[in-house]
Amino acid sequence: MTSAYFASLVTKPDIITAPGNYVTRSGELVTITVVSWRQDHGCIGTYGDGKIVDKWHKSGRIFAGAESGNDIVRAADAAGATNVTAFGNLYKVWQSDQRLVVAILTAADGDKALARYREEGGKVAQVSIERMTFGYPHDSCTIYR
Repeated sequence: MTSAYFASLVTKPDIITAPGNYVTRSGELVTITVVSWRQDHGCIGTYGDGKIVDKWHKSGRIFAGAESGNDIVRAADAAGATNVTAFGNLYKVWQSDQRLVVAILTAADGDKALARYREEGGKVAQVSIERMTFGYPHDSCTIYR
């Protein structure tokens, strides 16, 4: 999708700010397990029974150009809501001089992502760390170099 597609979403407030339970415009409960801070539909979650997966923009919208009953409009009330346990944030580790992805892994913060990259056998000396999501529901560590 082009950046023009997301233009209308850039000025909207962030509704999805952390993994957890949210309510759609039509009143359904959604459990968000992955939160993206980017201007994309990278917030991932499931409806009520956990069988239907969908993706949202951090503003809660499913579509950039129109409202939908499946748009997330607010966080669910704490009473009766079950929070999702996240293993940390998902990070990309880049080879600095060539901008090649050398690892994808979960960690609590950027410093811990770098430490985990080294501990798990990452060999590239000059790397940069980029957070991809806030909260990730699985432990992940894939080293490419």
